[in-house]
Amino acid sequence: MFDRIMALSPWIETGIRTAYWRSAWLRALLARLQHRGTTNPQTQSADPDALAQIIAGLQDFGVGPGDILIVHSDLTLLHRLGLRPAAVNAALLALLGPEGTLVMPAYPLIAGEPKGPDRLRADVSQLRLRYDPKRTPLWTGLLPHALMRLPGARRSALPINSLVAVGRHADAMFARELEGDRPLPCGRQSAWFYCYEHGAKMVGLGIDLPHSLTMNHVAEDAFAEQWPVAGWYRDRSFEIVLPNGRTIEKCIGERHPRWALNYAERTLAKDLRRAGILRESDISGVHMEFASAREHIGFLNARKTRHYPYFIFPFQKRA
Repeated sequence: MFDRIMALSPWIETGIRTAYWRSAWLRALLARLQHRGTTNPQTQSADPDALAQIIAGLQDFGVGPGDILIVHSDLTLLHRLGLRPAAVNAALLALLGPEGTLVMPAYPLIAGEPKGPDRLRADVSQLRLRYDPKRTPLWTGLLPHALMRLPGARRSALPINSLVAVGRHADAMFARELEGDRPLPCGRQSAWFYCYEHGAKMVGLGIDLPHSLTMNHVAEDAFAEQWPVAGWYRDRSFEIVLPNGRTIEKCIGERHPRWALNYAERTLAKDLRRAGILRESDISGVHMEFASAREHIGFLNARKTRHYPYFIFPFQKRA
């Protein structure tokens, strides 16, 4: 119901999003309402066919040997299905084969990083946060946490929008991440751009994929000279631990969090479905959403002059 209201107009959606993040009382009210409507998730009896059916669903989407597959997953998915993370990752890797690569978001929990609404107004110019790809915990779920523990797993050296990968492309996709004086998290040197350039496929397992589409930022970061909004980035400084144990200080360009208030994800989801780019299926109680990275970025690039899917007032563009 709420998503349908948000999808009526991108201006309605961005207005609601702005009011939510700028109003403490509204966040508190919605949190109470959500808590009242929440029930403890019930673990289903283990279904021996559930995982096989999910893999078959991915095959129906065209996923197969040799692919780069980016998997976004719900935190409660495994609990509901009674599946072990190791078993799910093993099945996904078997689907992709020795020439394929399994990739997942591994966004870090960095001590001292501003959280929630503080991100919109915090002065981060003097922050020097430490990020160790091998040790810094992640908040993106059990599947990427388990993937990081596999032999041959590689994780981004970039502390913003970091990924974890296992497979043939794992070393190559992270090889150039820190190149340049001010690398961007999804710029041309990034693992995200590598995935786009090499035809990655993206799937959401039990999750709203448009809500989690970090791939969006390739359209901004990899083609930043064509992005029409001034003041899009701010500088962040991090101490990054390299694989050899040496620590370097690096300035990273980050999209300013305030622009997230202008992201009309419900409009994007509706438009991607109409264009046939976002495909959906329900299998064994799991809602699955699928998109091709190349088709997705091509769709965004064709609308870039309108700063789509961000809906921005003229005075903001002069900020």
